[in-house]
Amino acid sequence: MTAIPVVELLTPDQWECVRAIRLRALEDSGHAFGGTFEAESAEDEATWRLKFEKNDFLIASVDGVDAAMLYIEVLKGDFGGRCENCSGDGTITIEMNFLPVKVFP
Repeated sequence: MTAIPVVELLTPDQWECVRAIRLRALEDSGHAFGGTFEAESAEDEATWRLKFEKNDFLIASVDGVDAAMLYIEVLKGDFGGRCENCSGDGTITIEMNFLPVKVFP
């Protein structure tokens, strides 16, 4: 029987979990991510909590073991752009760009 992954949206109080998974990914495959183990392992709690101000972090666990992390940059404002995807009723179509994900065996 295949285990079903459980996905959880983390809060800033769970910064240590994000840090542990991120550092594990950088140690394992640093070339695949926009950072280095040396730099990010030196970051303090305040720096890690600050990452939650513009990112949402999701953790996938299988049988209680963290298996993957995904983060999504949360953009606020229009950044001087035009709304090409706006409809007349005020709804907006949003495209999501997923950033690198590390899956652990």
